[in-house]
Amino acid sequence: MADGNSRRRPWRTVRVRARRLFTNADIAVAPAVADHFRSPMNVIALLVAAVLFAVSWSTFAATLDLPVAAWPLCAALTALPVALAWSHPLVGWAVCLVAAAVIGQIAGRVNEWPWAMQVTTIIAMVALTVMTYVRVPWWSVPLVWVVTSLLFFLSAPGLTWVGWAVGFAITGVVVVLARLAFRSRIELERETGLKEQATQRSAVLNERARIARDLHDVVAHRMSMVVVQAESAPYRLRGLSPEVVAEFESIAATGREALQEVRQMLGVLRVEEDGAQSMPNPTVADIAALVASTRSAGVDVQAQVSVDPQTLGDATSLVAYRIVQESLANATRHAPGSSVVVAVQANAGTLEVSVDNSAPRPGAAPSGAVGSGPSDEGGGFGIIGMIERANAVGGSLSAAAARDGGFAVRAVLPLRSGVTV
Repeated sequence: MADGNSRRRPWRTVRVRARRLFTNADIAVAPAVADHFRSPMNVIALLVAAVLFAVSWSTFAATLDLPVAAWPLCAALTALPVALAWSHPLVGWAVCLVAAAVIGQIAGRVNEWPWAMQVTTIIAMVALTVMTYVRVPWWSVPLVWVVTSLLFFLSAPGLTWVGWAVGFAITGVVVVLARLAFRSRIELERETGLKEQATQRSAVLNERARIARDLHDVVAHRMSMVVVQAESAPYRLRGLSPEVVAEFESIAATGREALQEVRQMLGVLRVEEDGAQSMPNPTVADIAALVASTRSAGVDVQAQVSVDPQTLGDATSLVAYRIVQESLANATRHAPGSSVVVAVQANAGTLEVSVDNSAPRPGAAPSGAVGSGPSDEGGGFGIIGMIERANAVGGSLSAAAARDGGFAVRAVLPLRSGVTV
């Protein structure tokens, strides 16, 4: 293995130095030239063309009869097009073919040389013809074969051109068949990839549908029962005071709102993203209704929303609403009898959301830790969820107990976020 690496190292060094030469030279100032020589195949083609040019120039007098001043020009026209064999083979083929045909007609032959073109020109034409077979549309290969065979008919001695024409024909057939086979393989791999993606997507959709069914059976059904019981209570139970009837109505209204959001989530789970028909997400403009609903449940809530909802992005507006919603729910559960102050305002290009609740009323029995959100021991994820929502839109959130025994939630969000909802 070490010997193999040592053998490859000199060639790798030459290739790197050649690439640096052509990409750092003054001629490579143009980006197109630099991009051209970034390909190792183009560098190799140029080196081969340079070798053919040198051999053609130095041996021109041994094969064809033209003025000395024309030797470098003829050598360049027939050899240097090989430099385009990888990038633009059709152009190189056409230049070399026309040059070889013209030179063969105007140049005399010396030293009993039977061909109307040099050996280097034959090598260049073979290389360019094969590369043209590879790179041009397959239906134009016969035309390339006919024109190339015509050149050899004019330049080759006797019936030698027939063998060359047959060789070029066989090469063209092999190249076309190889190209068709390669294209079929690419198409097969692409179709296989599409089928795998469709299978994976189908599995994801099936799993989402299963989750939606489970949520519908467990959550939506139970919440529907709560709403029905709260709405029918005034008719089933006699002698209820107006305050109790109002409380049942508030419970039913809150249950309907929660049920609507659950159904919205189930619709997103059941339907593909492109065709999902969902209800509008709540925004900062809906905080007033949320506060009124909480206040109707007997919670002392004061709210000040001093920001234009139109200036907020959809994701930021939704996150701000969810933070206020979760904070009010935490204060109701864990600090009964407390007063809550909600403030939402724009400041220095950000949206500031604060929810402060006082200590619970003396004698009240909170359902969780006093003045705090859901405790870690209880397995709640309310505060964690708020932090994740804020981070998702590029904001931050802090939640901590206040000195007076209450709890304070502070969030700073960007007015607009690149996140879509």
